[in-house]
Amino acid sequence: MNNEQVLEWTKKYTNVFKCDGENSNPFEAVFPIDVEEYGEFSDSGYFHSEVSRCDYVSGNSSEEAKPFLESYTRSLRASNYQGTGFHFGNYYTSNNPDADFLWAEFTNFSESTNKVAELFTKHIEPTQFPLFSEFASCHETTDKYNGWAVFEREEPNFNVDFAKMN
Repeated sequence: MNNEQVLEWTKKYTNVFKCDGENSNPFEAVFPIDVEEYGEFSDSGYFHSEVSRCDYVSGNSSEEAKPFLESYTRSLRASNYQGTGFHFGNYYTSNNPDADFLWAEFTNFSESTNKVAELFTKHIEPTQFPLFSEFASCHETTDKYNGWAVFEREEPNFNVDFAKMN
């Protein structure tokens, strides 16, 4: 909120969406791999994402969850995610009544999400899911989003075309 460009952009698009800062839940975000490690995103800024709400089991916390990300990342790098734009992040919440943390996965297109799901089932789930299950479990359904990057501090894009998904 202290960035003049952000304030100007927010004011310009108040009729499109409104952020409610007072009712936002704080979180710590951890992104173990670079956004473009497995391919670039489209020029339109489009990306596909799926978010799982997860809870700790047996009194665990983010202290047990964070070290797992190293093992998970090694497994990803041993698989062939090239071209998918895949990256992931964990949002460790401090006051969210719906989940202890959010596991979010991003790809460059929804078709890439299908490839990622196949690779996960074949190469990653057999070794990583048992480790994950020791400290957390996630709700069975995921929230799926068609998203766009509409503001980047280095290169603000004020002319987003939401009709372009590729």
